[in-house]
Amino acid sequence: CALPISGNMAAAVNAGNAPKLGLYSMSLKGDATLSASLPIWGNIMTLNTSVVIAAVTVAEGSSNPSADGTPKVGDTNVELTEIKITNDAVEEIQVDKIVYKQVGTLADSDILSYSLYDSDGGIKLASAAQVDKYVEFNLATALKIGKSKSKELMLKADAINSGSSRTIELEIYRNTDVVVKGLTYNAYVIPTFPESSQPYFNQDEDQTIGNGTLRVEPDPDFVAANIAENQTGVQLGQWLFTVKGEAVDITEIATWLTITGDGYAPDITNGIFYDVTTGDGFT
Repeated sequence: CALPISGNMAAAVNAGNAPKLGLYSMSLKGDATLSASLPIWGNIMTLNTSVVIAAVTVAEGSSNPSADGTPKVGDTNVELTEIKITNDAVEEIQVDKIVYKQVGTLADSDILSYSLYDSDGGIKLASAAQVDKYVEFNLATALKIGKSKSKELMLKADAINSGSSRTIELEIYRNTDVVVKGLTYNAYVIPTFPESSQPYFNQDEDQTIGNGTLRVEPDPDFVAANIAENQTGVQLGQWLFTVKGEAVDITEIATWLTITGDGYAPDITNGIFYDVTTGDGFT
């Protein structure tokens, strides 16, 4: 693969200077061997202060979540953060890549994939997994933004797989994590961000993954009937257990038996809960 070496220019440079960058050394892991004659130098680049390139600004999007929505395990298409990229009037630009850093307590496996959308029309631009706390969106088709135009981009979790009580906070850590290129001179542009140091874009509102819920209610399909003496396996009740958000383990169920009329509690010698669908009993 091709690995470019690039340098970020200072705000003020000395016109006419001619630097060049080169690969001086490389360390390899394992038993790999290097076949190269180092250093390998790139082309000499003459600094120019007369060329004006695009000025790009990254800010909070209009639909950026402003409150904790407490998404649940199992929720899909969860909106997490939105940015707005604004281009000035100098040249058309294109966005090639955006990298987010996860600074919440969420583990990589809690959300298996994220997607980045153009908020205008909801078009999906790219999908990526979280790897070692970073989510890197490489746009297969670069997103072009015209002169004096802007685009809002929403990052969503495709599905929350796990992580109850953990927090989601995605930020843009480096000012080069939004990769933008001007299309007149093909020069890459370092955008201006809300912050002047790392992290350059900070999602103020964390999203906390909520715990799962269990609802128990009488099943309306069950109809009570009179019970004759010496009967066995008589169904006394039926309840619906509804689980949402995440799987739960039920380790104990306590019951309260109320008898009216001439019956007595000792008239019922024992009981068991069972799954109506499978007929399996719980002991």
